Amino acid sequence: MLGPNITAPGAATLRIRPPRDTGLTHAEGTVWTQAGTVGVRWSTTAHGTAVKVDIPVNVTAEVQVPLVGGWTPEVRGAGPDGASAPRFRGVRGGYAVYTVDSGHSTFTPAA
Repeated sequence: MLGPNITAPGAATLRIRPPRDTGLTHAEGTVWTQAGTVGVRWSTTAHGTAVKVDIPVNVTAEVQVPLVGGWTPEVRGAGPDGASAPRFRGVRGGYAVYTVDSGHSTFTPAA
């Protein structure tokens, strides 16, 4: 229900894709990987899904954020060095797709 999947050996890359239409309004937790602990929190609002992720050092994640009404979310993030920010890769299957390096990132639905 949290959405993380390991996509490379040693958990060097992950894909985080919160589910759609599950009837749940939120989920939060951590998932242990070989590269460290991944934190994921998501919640649905009237404007879409808010997602927060914590990615371990030396890990890259593809974060897929469900879209509502075609609006891409407001994005914030910074890695341990303060320079890493999520990079928008496009829209795929009703999800806004971002590449995220280690650190904390948030995706907030557009109002």
